[in-house]
Amino acid sequence: MDLKEQLIQALTDSLVETCTSVFSVVPMVEKKDDITPRTAGGGNIVASLGFAGNLEGSLVVVLSDKAACKVVAKMICCDITEVNQDVLDGSGELANILTGGMKMRIAGMNYNVELCIPTVIRSGDPLSIAKLGKTDVVNLSVTSAEFDFDVILSYAVAHPAATAAKSAQSEAKKEDSSNTLLDMINKAGGQAPEK
Repeated sequence: MDLKEQLIQALTDSLVETCTSVFSVVPMVEKKDDITPRTAGGGNIVASLGFAGNLEGSLVVVLSDKAACKVVAKMICCDITEVNQDVLDGSGELANILTGGMKMRIAGMNYNVELCIPTVIRSGDPLSIAKLGKTDVVNLSVTSAEFDFDVILSYAVAHPAATAAKSAQSEAKKEDSSNTLLDMINKAGGQAPEK
């Protein structure tokens, strides 16, 4: 199985687990050839979550306003008929849950990624998504008896030298902040705890 197929499987498994355990619905997940998400007319909610490491990219969840209300109502167990802050926050949390589920599943394939904070955008119709740079893109269409939405995964394998450089920078920042804390303690005349 190549990387694209492994990612599709990891994301599909995350979608099915999330829909069955969180929303109590059995979804049908279908890979679409087109990266344009379906829209139901009216508004859309787009929740995006980036990830970086030796695999980098973003996962985007596109829901109609109506679907977002139904999804979040299931998450928080109450009736929601209009988009409000709970719906926006819940849409971001859905992106977080799905990306976290994918992250967990690809860790065994030696892909380690760090997740960013979700970004949620309200959009009107038509909504289009463009493929950027040298990324691969997958669009999975999720359909259930209660709601439908699309999940678009854009990814690229990070160049090993870039990944090593980022790791070295991260370690250097940790060392700098540790030294700065020790300097502050020493200047204040205090004692740093022994390591």
